[in-house]
Amino acid sequence: MEIFYFPLVHHGDITLSQEEMDFFEAIKYNDNQNRMKFIVNATLNDVAHDYACQMANENFFSHTDPSGITSNQRVINSGHTLPSHYEVKGNNVESIAAGYSTVASVVQGLFESPEHFKHLSGSNDFFLEQIQIGVGYCFKDDSNFGHYWVFLSTP
Repeated sequence: MEIFYFPLVHHGDITLSQEEMDFFEAIKYNDNQNRMKFIVNATLNDVAHDYACQMANENFFSHTDPSGITSNQRVINSGHTLPSHYEVKGNNVESIAAGYSTVASVVQGLFESPEHFKHLSGSNDFFLEQIQIGVGYCFKDDSNFGHYWVFLSTP
């Protein structure tokens, strides 16, 4: 398995919190993982982290933010290019979870969901080609769920 791995704290433009690093590693090393290559993408990490914090700070949980921006749009708005067959108003790139206080519990919850399982594990051809990865985590004690997690992947 070829893995491009960037260490915790800083590597070029990439900064990950301990929770984000653990989240990424739990997905990467999951026994059900089918991807043979991972590239941690600084832009996707920023989008994932910012969106996790937006959900926490604005106290909502959805693939579409309160202004109507979808996950694909967030990625495109960041300057990252998506394939032309991805719907701009759709979600081909994001899995989210909220309320899970540990990496183990969020990964278990996501992998137990059939649609999230396909996305996180790359278990079909569509998701298998998505090797650029970004993860985000944010905690806000007085929000509805406290803990917010985002996983992004693109070709």
